[in-house]
Amino acid sequence: MDQNATKGATTQWCAGLPLVEQLPLTEQERTVLRKERLRLSVIGVVGACLIPVTLIAFIICMIMSMDTGSGPTAVKHLALIVSLVVIGLLAAVANDSLVRSKGLRNDLRTGVKMCFAGCLTQTDPYNRTQQKLLEQRLLHQDPAREQSLIVLPGSGRVWLVNEQPLRKWITTSQAVTADAPEVAGIAAQWLEPVELADGTVVPLGHRELSDDEKTEIRRFSRQLFWKSFWPALLLSIWCFPLLYLCILDRRWPDESLYFSFLILITICADFFFIVNCRFIWRMRRDVAYGQVIITRAQATDNLDKDVNDLPSAEQTTEWLPLSNQKWTIDGLPAPWRTRATSNK
Repeated sequence: MDQNATKGATTQWCAGLPLVEQLPLTEQERTVLRKERLRLSVIGVVGACLIPVTLIAFIICMIMSMDTGSGPTAVKHLALIVSLVVIGLLAAVANDSLVRSKGLRNDLRTGVKMCFAGCLTQTDPYNRTQQKLLEQRLLHQDPAREQSLIVLPGSGRVWLVNEQPLRKWITTSQAVTADAPEVAGIAAQWLEPVELADGTVVPLGHRELSDDEKTEIRRFSRQLFWKSFWPALLLSIWCFPLLYLCILDRRWPDESLYFSFLILITICADFFFIVNCRFIWRMRRDVAYGQVIITRAQATDNLDKDVNDLPSAEQTTEWLPLSNQKWTIDGLPAPWRTRATSNK
């Protein structure tokens, strides 16, 4: 097969909708973004300035109480806890506001907005952005209804949903999928009936993965690996040396409950990392195999019947054979492929 025939383009997705175009920001939208950026910048700067003020005030109070020798120890501990909580809240608010302000500055520099539109044919319970918008009834579970989503690329902020502005700040990120090559449509028309061991007849076929599709699988494998690697590594570095010392001393730590909880979390993290590694290995084998299996949702019991004459309502699905994952459904990427890897 011609290698060029297996090459395709890529599509960006957000909340299960594909990117259709990029539009310039209007002057009115720029004005709104400038005001919002100014407000966030003020909040961030004020919050950052209050952190050292709070810390200095706490240190002064502690020095004065030590000089006078007054005040119970419980009150001092309470003051320390309250001060740490206040400083933590101020740091969180300041950081969040400054990050959002920087994102809006990037939006103003870019000067465009991303328009995602289409029909929400399938919902994904693990797509956080999609689920948030469905819970707020901004998106609708209607596969026949055309829906739209406007996202600001610099900040990742969802700006409009079905032409309705969002009061709550929802940040999202996009997934990039490889488009199915032209040979996919041709291969789906030439399925052959195959009889399984239980006597069921299933229309089956296959086609080659394009270079872009293989690149997408490799990228997903890398992201999945690092996502589970770091928690497992850090917890193991913390837990297992302590466990080794306890075994040598033949003595359990005084805080045995917390240490037991740490061991449990570490074992779970390592277990999920091993499971992910097995799944990643299978996906890598799919890349090496280089083909997807094509099936139809409904089978026919007649071996002589032309499976290409089946009703159009039937679902054509492509599968990665070794990892057993759906790859496309009726020519569209499977929901797990359109799910952003880092949603907030």
